[in-house]
Amino acid sequence: WAVELISPIQRAGAWSIYEIEHGWRSYVGLRHAMQENDRLRAELDQLKIRNAELQGHALEADRLAALLNFRDAHKDVPMAVARVIGASLDSGSYIVYINRGTRDGIGRNMGVITPDGVVGKILAVYPDTSQVLLLADKESGVGALLATTRTQGPVKGIGEPQLSLDYVSNDEKVSVGEAVLTSGQDRIFPKDLPVGTVVEAT
Repeated sequence: WAVELISPIQRAGAWSIYEIEHGWRSYVGLRHAMQENDRLRAELDQLKIRNAELQGHALEADRLAALLNFRDAHKDVPMAVARVIGASLDSGSYIVYINRGTRDGIGRNMGVITPDGVVGKILAVYPDTSQVLLLADKESGVGALLATTRTQGPVKGIGEPQLSLDYVSNDEKVSVGEAVLTSGQDRIFPKDLPVGTVVEAT
């Protein structure tokens, strides 16, 4: 009768000890899993940052290669490589600043270009910086022509990313997708540099 009396107590005690041990192991295991998860998350964040840095370096290398190729293709045109270092605080103004000035031989009304085409022209010059009026500004423009028909007309900024090619005869066929190039008539930009692409003809 003593065994029968004690057995339920022993079973209850053994079950309680098992549950406590199991719960403790689960808690310790969960805590370790959370710590491991935090470590892996931190490593992933670092890898994302590193990947972004590498992508930035790759894009920079591509830009430099494009600039070098562009310079080699236009050896007859004197050029100076510049970097954009600022922009106008006026949201309605398309003006940026570059890190080249009079000490680098930069002068007013010089053309500013990239391998992708015309950007704008020098508006004001200082010893180490210059102010660039972008082509999209309402006060800006460039002599241009249609690549297919060679029809000439001025391209003007309208205060938006898109530009306007004016004074083209209605008799001239203008196709959407046709390239617009510099005409060279303004004596600022060399001839046949990319200006844009026709997106609408009215």
